[in-house]
Formats: sequence, C-alpha cells, structure tokens
Amino acid sequence: MAVFHQGVGCCAGHEGHHDEAIAASRAALALEPKNQEFVNDLGWSLYQAGILDEARATLERAVAMDPTDELAAENLRICRTHPGMRKASRVTHRRQQT
Repeated sequence: MAVFHQGVGCCAGHEGHHDEAIAASRAALALEPKNQEFVNDLGWSLYQAGILDEARATLERAVAMDPTDELAAENLRICRTHPGMRKASRVTHRRQQT
C-alpha cells in the first residue's frame, strides 16, 4: 500500500501537482515511517512545492538515515543552494547586545 502512495506522489510531482505529491508522500510515510526513500521523496516534493525550510529539514533527515544514498545527498545539495533558501536557516543567530 505504501508503494502505491509513493507512485502517486511521483506521478503527481512530475505533473506539477505538488500538493497531491506531498499528501501522497506523507501517506506513504505514515505507513512506513522508517523508509528512507519515502523521506527523500517527501523532501523532494516539498522542494518542488517551494516549501524550502521543511524540504531542507526532511532531506537532511533522509541523508542522516542513509548517508550512502547519492540521490538524497544530491537533492539536499540542490535544496541548500536554492536562491530562495532563507539565510537565517543556515546561520547561527547571535545574541542581541543590551
């Protein structure tokens, strides 16, 4: 059943139906929460939808789950270098001086 949702998500993403792709990826993960490929798929769907901070965090989790997955690593690299990534998400916040 989870693979069905993965397939729907993949097809929806290719057709530009990002909300449907995200929903399908979340459904697959609900059934198999430890499936690293499903985590990567969700991260990529979020990236394609422009939800960059959540995409980055999700793709980081996919890479942490399997550091040898070259596709997840490449997806994370693409996401991190996207011009729309907020700089605040990549730098440490400094204390305000009083």
